[in-house]
Amino acid sequence: DGATGAEILPDRIILHLVDGARGDSDLIVNGTIVDPGAPAVFLTGGNVTAAIERGRLILRGDDVDNNVIVEQIARQTYRITGRNGTTINGALDATTFASVRRGIQAFLNDGNDLIEYTFGTGVVSRSGATFNTGNGADTVLVTGVRSRSKTVIETGAGNDTVRITDAALDG
Repeated sequence: DGATGAEILPDRIILHLVDGARGDSDLIVNGTIVDPGAPAVFLTGGNVTAAIERGRLILRGDDVDNNVIVEQIARQTYRITGRNGTTINGALDATTFASVRRGIQAFLNDGNDLIEYTFGTGVVSRSGATFNTGNGADTVLVTGVRSRSKTVIETGAGNDTVRITDAALDG
């Protein structure tokens, strides 16, 4: 109607509300706008559970598309970040795990998954890493990794991409 409604911009949504008009649920001019609605986030990604089991960081994805960054930020310390709607343990925030003594194993299951494995400056791993993406058009990126242990990358059926750049992998 020109007075009320929403403007959808690339970085925000602007709501135009008028007391007693469209968007005011009670439709009464009374100095209060009643709106039972709330902002919502539509998540297109899945959920990855992450936990330390017997000194090893274990990631388990669901069968929805998962997009995850695994960064070793210090000795025995990893930060796991979901991207494009992927949650970590049900949350959108990055999660940090310390006391990871026996490396990392990631099982992302089916879906078109992306996992990026990277290290902070000067970090060298003395424990191994295993990534299993399951079926789907998966991508595994290994960037800046310095590891003195075995790194295993397994992909299932699908059009998969594995890209290793600026890495030193022993084992």
